[in-house]
Amino acid sequence: MEESKKITQPNPSYTVGKISFLFGIAPQTLRYFDSIGLIFPTKNPESGRRTYSIHNVHKITLRKIYQNIGFSSKETENALNGYTMNNIKDELSLCDKRLQEMELKLNIKKEGLKKLKKQIENVEKCYNRFFFSERPPMWRHIHIEKDRFVDSPGAIKAREILLQSIPLSSISFAIDNDKHNSEPHGKWYITAEEPHASMLGLDKIPTAEFIPAQQCIYTTFAFKGKEFIRWELFDKAFTFMESMGLKVDGEVSGSNILEAVGNNAEETRYYEVFIPFQNERDELP
Repeated sequence: MEESKKITQPNPSYTVGKISFLFGIAPQTLRYFDSIGLIFPTKNPESGRRTYSIHNVHKITLRKIYQNIGFSSKETENALNGYTMNNIKDELSLCDKRLQEMELKLNIKKEGLKKLKKQIENVEKCYNRFFFSERPPMWRHIHIEKDRFVDSPGAIKAREILLQSIPLSSISFAIDNDKHNSEPHGKWYITAEEPHASMLGLDKIPTAEFIPAQQCIYTTFAFKGKEFIRWELFDKAFTFMESMGLKVDGEVSGSNILEAVGNNAEETRYYEVFIPFQNERDELP
């Protein structure tokens, strides 16, 4: 009876240089994997040269699976060296949450970039010119009142949102038509238009207020130096409105779009402004 032959599996080995070439992994990275016990290369006792099996390389690709879905280095090491299936499922849930947060931050950056581009276009298109436009609905929280920062919990939370999301959120002024003599600089708010306010959580602050959409005269203007916004800066707009039979109706509001520094190192600040109106004629001209 013919003796059955034993089938042996090939077990090729690869040098550090070869693995580095085949996978684009730096030699020092392979040495790091060795030091943390992720892979166990075979070492020649005489030369000290390390070689890697296909199994070693498979462990490296498994590591990339976890890293590419958001595991930290420590979480990846744990997953490959002792995590149970339940442990890994828990970590996957955390990764999913982190990825959602990253996606939100990316969306905030994209929408903020889109908004800033549009505002800069408006600076060029609408500078010292006047247009009929609807001010979008927005949420806002008081930021500065009577020329002092408001220190309430809601204001502090709103500033946290601002620093994480500006220019999607912004610092806006509002000067009331009936109070501009007693409050010449008005009040300043942290604001965000809908639906961005919901995305950022500004609408979740209990002391935030909702401002509905309103028909306005829209313009952009600039002034130099560090003076405060004041009612007189809108005189040109008021003259235009009067010629159209329009009367200011409510708060004049707007925000600082950008600042530029000229050759003389003097700041120029550019603003967009919304002026709500009441029509004293039957229809708009």
